Amino acid sequence: DWDACSQAVRSNGVILLDDFYTGMPDGTLEKIGCNKLVERLKRNPAWRVEVLPAKDRVRGGGYVQVVRVQPSTA
Repeated sequence: DWDACSQAVRSNGVILLDDFYTGMPDGTLEKIGCNKLVERLKRNPAWRVEVLPAKDRVRGGGYVQVVRVQPSTA
């Protein structure tokens, strides 16, 4: 999905990613949702990445959030 969206988004466009997990008690952050992709994009100057503040609780602990990704204008 990321490959298709990242090629189709315009310079002023936005991609929203769901299932970004934070605060998981068992340390599974790197194995679930879009966490690996988001961490990779944060290091890539071609993209602006913002984890949005709204959170939903996950059964067993932790939260799930949405991430906004935009092409960098720099």
